[in-house]
Amino acid sequence: MKKSFLLIALVLSLAVLFGCASSIGRKSESTADMAVPPMEPGAGHDTDWTSNAGSKGDAPSGESANPIGGLVVDPARKMIWTGEISFETTEFDSAVEALYDLISECGGFVQSSTITGEGRNTRGEPRLRSARYTIRIPSENFQLFMQSSGNVATVITSSTNAQDVTSEYIDTEARLRVLEIKEERLLEMLEKTSSVEYKDELQYILQLENELANVRYDIETLTGTLRKYDELISYSTINVYMREVLDYTATPARPESVGERIATKFNATLKRVITTCEDIVVWIIGSSPVLIMLALIGAAVFAIARITIRRKQKRRAASPRTDDTENK
Repeated sequence: MKKSFLLIALVLSLAVLFGCASSIGRKSESTADMAVPPMEPGAGHDTDWTSNAGSKGDAPSGESANPIGGLVVDPARKMIWTGEISFETTEFDSAVEALYDLISECGGFVQSSTITGEGRNTRGEPRLRSARYTIRIPSENFQLFMQSSGNVATVITSSTNAQDVTSEYIDTEARLRVLEIKEERLLEMLEKTSSVEYKDELQYILQLENELANVRYDIETLTGTLRKYDELISYSTINVYMREVLDYTATPARPESVGERIATKFNATLKRVITTCEDIVVWIIGSSPVLIMLALIGAAVFAIARITIRRKQKRRAASPRTDDTENK
């Protein structure tokens, strides 16, 4: 009798649970249809905007709530914005300072940074530096940062990516609500089994507790997923690459003629020759103490050798005269 009653109670509970789940599923679908209108044809979940630039300080100054100027984005959609910017500069320290000022102005922070090339090379010259930054910017200031990046240094490349996670977000929310209802039902069933009538059904209680533990684990997992989505949606991620150069990279508007190529090659060769001559002069002056010492030692050796040779020659010249005198 007890087993039959337990079986009937279990069937009724599962029926109520599945009914609630289907109701929530239909409700979430209708909510998604009303709150999130379909995207226009040609718009996908991932969208890239890439631009090349070679000037500094010519970024537009328009203000808009949309991350990309001129693009209307439904605020009900869950969008993850990411960007990438490459700079080159002849004033590395000033550019880094300007970058940090822009980050502070936009209310962001530096998640990670790496700077290489500090110090000096074997010639004693400072090394050209490069840096990589991962920056987090509030999504409402994403456009401001991207448009103002031209004030930091010379922009070589700039790209933007938008990932629409609306469907995944709504689906995760619906699954979480179903699991929360299931958790409530399991807790109710567990309370009923604590009565005197079911106190001997230990195995049944253990099964309920095991199922409850699994449900709570799934709830924590989905809650963490939603928390991660919220973090990525509220704060966009921008990867910044900065390179120190002696001269800015030239971007010719048209192919060079033969004469221009010859002139460019000649100037490059002339620069190398001048640099080589400068290196030789620097080496000679820097090594002058050793060279002077070697020159003095060489002069002394040469003088001693010359004196020795002259003495030998005089002895040889005097030897025949002595022999002639003895013969007479």
